[in-house]
Amino acid sequence: MPTVSLAAMKSRVLAPVAAAVLLLAGCTKSAAPSDSVSQPAADLDQTVGGDTTADDMVSRCGKGVEVKGRPVRIVTTTAPLTSLVGQLVAGTGMVVDGIIPEGANSHTYDLTDADTEKISKADVIISNGMGMEKGFAGAVAAVAKAGAVSCELGTAAVQKSDYLYDSTFTKDAEIPNPHAWLNPQTLLRYMNSARDAVSAAATASRETIDDNYVKLSFQVLSLDTAMVEAVATIPVRHKTVYVYHDSLAYFASHFKMQVGLILQPPSLEDPTAPEIDAVIETIKKDKPPVFFAQSEFPGDYSARIADGAGVKVATLSDENLPGAPGDAEHTIGQLMKDTFVTVVESLGGDASAVKKLPTDLGLADKANYPQ
Repeated sequence: MPTVSLAAMKSRVLAPVAAAVLLLAGCTKSAAPSDSVSQPAADLDQTVGGDTTADDMVSRCGKGVEVKGRPVRIVTTTAPLTSLVGQLVAGTGMVVDGIIPEGANSHTYDLTDADTEKISKADVIISNGMGMEKGFAGAVAAVAKAGAVSCELGTAAVQKSDYLYDSTFTKDAEIPNPHAWLNPQTLLRYMNSARDAVSAAATASRETIDDNYVKLSFQVLSLDTAMVEAVATIPVRHKTVYVYHDSLAYFASHFKMQVGLILQPPSLEDPTAPEIDAVIETIKKDKPPVFFAQSEFPGDYSARIADGAGVKVATLSDENLPGAPGDAEHTIGQLMKDTFVTVVESLGGDASAVKKLPTDLGLADKANYPQ
């Protein structure tokens, strides 16, 4: 993806960006360039091959109407996005309501009447996009009030030319893999558009939002730096991952790894016995050190694969945050850290660089997480 030049930054972000760079220079071996922490300006051109989807969404996210006389109402979809926004607006009094409960499948979740009511009252509506949340975009189009901003963070962060496809999210069906936030560099773009959206609705809170953004940016960049170090310790022969649900596509691409096998069918329904048997035979032949199950998709497939192929099974999460709402570890940062550590250690690497990073930023996430 293109790098944002210093000249393209908005003037209001220069101070927090400089602060983040000073932190990085003091706490890491190699500081990331300052523009890595910047918020894209409205004129950032992400056009590729004539397609303006990402660029148009970046622009849309920043065109909210200022809310006066009451708290800004924000609706988010999945728990990681709720956590990101909840921390971003910590201390501002904005009201953040998540829609999709942890443990639910965001790809197939059916909106309730209560969900639709929340969407209809929201000033800012934040989702992943890229086709991830079933029916959400349609509901927003149908019930969102005039002046509300619908910001799809994934759509804004990933150019269409960088969409990844696999055996579950297929190019033939024109459904890209939407799990882009597990690439730390892409998550920074999520944060950029989220900050644009919430700041436009609450200009008086911009300084607080910017301060929170710097803390979140530093955390993400620190995780990225530590993960590069950790991945280098994984034996080369183990850098191909075998998974149930391909939440690691953009993660693997960024960290120069491969996704070698995906069990989940395009229907997102449970795999059939023959499909599980075929995976068992492939694993017995390829002998990977681990098969990664997915907490959001429970089932007996993991036990059958462990027994049939004689392989260790580790479980990943891409949307279920650690702990419970209100716990210090119930954050997107801890989710990414746990994912990174599980992947590295399960593949025979040393995750100590990641494990030593703190994830409690001292940001009081007051978002409402549905149960």
